[in-house]
Amino acid sequence: MEPLSNLKQLQHLYLDNNHIVDVAPLASLKNLRTLSLSKNPIEDISPLANLKNLDSLYLDYTNISDITALKGLVNLEDLVLNFTAVTDLSPLKDLPLERLFIFGLKTENLELLPQEVQERAEVTLKDEASFGDYTVRVWSGSWVYGYFEILKNGERVYLQEGGVFHIGWDNKYHPDEGAPVLRIGEDITGRGIPNLVIVEWTGGAHCCMFIYLFELGEEARLLTDLFLGHNDTFYFTDMTKDPGLELVAYDTSWAYWRASFASSPAPQMVLRLDDDNKWVFCDEAMRKPEPDGLELLAILEAVSSKIEEMNNPHHVIEPFWDELLELIYSGHARLAWRVLDLAWPSTVPGKDEFVQDFIRMLLNNPFLEDLERLNDGQLLPSL
Repeated sequence: MEPLSNLKQLQHLYLDNNHIVDVAPLASLKNLRTLSLSKNPIEDISPLANLKNLDSLYLDYTNISDITALKGLVNLEDLVLNFTAVTDLSPLKDLPLERLFIFGLKTENLELLPQEVQERAEVTLKDEASFGDYTVRVWSGSWVYGYFEILKNGERVYLQEGGVFHIGWDNKYHPDEGAPVLRIGEDITGRGIPNLVIVEWTGGAHCCMFIYLFELGEEARLLTDLFLGHNDTFYFTDMTKDPGLELVAYDTSWAYWRASFASSPAPQMVLRLDDDNKWVFCDEAMRKPEPDGLELLAILEAVSSKIEEMNNPHHVIEPFWDELLELIYSGHARLAWRVLDLAWPSTVPGKDEFVQDFIRMLLNNPFLEDLERLNDGQLLPSL
């Protein structure tokens, strides 16, 4: 860290998870406004007392217990102390704090801080569930921010911060009435080991959902996580003869492409967990028969009509690629390209530009490898 002491004009510095013990070399960086020291085994932060320009300081997951050095940081607005050994918050009472995070702490003197800071700082136990030796707890703050922890025989073995977490999944979007709720301990993978599903919502309009899948065997083990974008209508079901459940979800990576969010297609996906604990397309469940003559004619007419009616090809009210994606996500990409070629009216410009842009979207799709396999390596047209 010593070379950093010469960077006197530095304003923002992020040193997370770097095995830092001694922060003395940072004492000369008096122009710093943002400093992040998260996940370092730091115990003494007294050298930070000189950093009077700091407005954001991240000390979570460090070994600090004494924050007296912070009482003179007259510009400090954001402070993160999650999962430290801090108990006494009185050194913060005269600071202009707007946001304080103290997850996992048992503190004293929080009442000395402004009421709005107190409300944002505290978390409450939102949910708890147990199975065998394991207990899962979800904690939430007043913002869209919280954490969950897994305990085995009362000792924490896993911890994760983020947005709003849920234990299990109610499967309410399953098409069959009375579909089973996925509670802690269900065997989702079919491997004979109890599982745990945690669902996270990160907050914000149209975003974002994550699924975390754990095994609760001799040890609690995160098998995999999956980013689903704005996709809270997913459900688990058994669609094949293979062990375990499949996950039915929707590909929201097409959101906002040449259309509003509400108008954007979201093709259905059926995912399975492979041997490497990765969610991949379940080709068996996604492949569908090729449309017959009448069905194909209806698709051609629908696509052609939508193309003729669009006013702005970059902001379409009724996306004509919805039908194309249904074909592609059922294993008929070659047919989708033929439909587009035949359906595009010769009087409507922009076909070549659309094709190139559509190809770009496919190539950037998070499930590109699966789409190529589903379509037998013929996902893209021969140009």
